[in-house]
Amino acid sequence: MKGIVGAALVTAVAAVGYAAGTYRSAPAAVVREAQPARLAAEAPLTRVDIAAVVRAELAQMPLPAPAPIATASAAPPPAASEDRQEAPKQVSNPEARARAQAIVNDAIHFATWTDHDRELLREQYAQLGSDDWLEMTRALSVAINSGKLRVDTQGLPF
Repeated sequence: MKGIVGAALVTAVAAVGYAAGTYRSAPAAVVREAQPARLAAEAPLTRVDIAAVVRAELAQMPLPAPAPIATASAAPPPAASEDRQEAPKQVSNPEARARAQAIVNDAIHFATWTDHDRELLREQYAQLGSDDWLEMTRALSVAINSGKLRVDTQGLPF
């Protein structure tokens, strides 16, 4: 029985070496080199035996090519200019914002967010500014995470 366990371990190590494409010699020969008397008597492999097999297999594996090292001076930082303009903020339609806020408030009041609610809010999306959209989705997220709003949709809530 002990010989079967040792043979299974040698087979496993050989399979790992073969799968990695680095198998070059029989692992049993490596084990015999490490502990020839032990294999002759079919004694179980010890940690020392296993370590010897693993070291021998790793020594046969080629080292991967080192990754190129990026240097800080490879690309100069963009020049800071005084006349650089910031992207214009998306202006929101006040009526669309009021409709979106009503949709969110009603859903929170009734403690349910449905596919219909999602579609109504998405209709307002094109007319909402990015800050207003974030405010609406943040309010919904807080209500959902706190358990005040149950999501009853097929798919994403927003």
